[in-house]
Amino acid sequence: MLTRPADSITLAEVWCLVQAGDPVLGLHGPNPSCPVGIDVQRALVVIERQVADAVETRLGTITIADVLSDAAKSAVDSQAAPHGN
Repeated sequence: MLTRPADSITLAEVWCLVQAGDPVLGLHGPNPSCPVGIDVQRALVVIERQVADAVETRLGTITIADVLSDAAKSAVDSQAAPHGN
């Protein structure tokens, strides 16, 4: 049961709750004794943030109601499609 209307809950909200700050790209810390790894990690962290921002922006345009509507349409379409035997 939802506490708000489905058309007022974006997938960005859901994603942020589920993701809880976990990295999108699955980054982990480099070997502290590897200077190259540390520099690469710094660069990847910037890219990680850009990817996370892009995902959140896109998901912010889609609501739970949109997903439910698309799922219902897919169900109707699959029932209307001829079944090959």
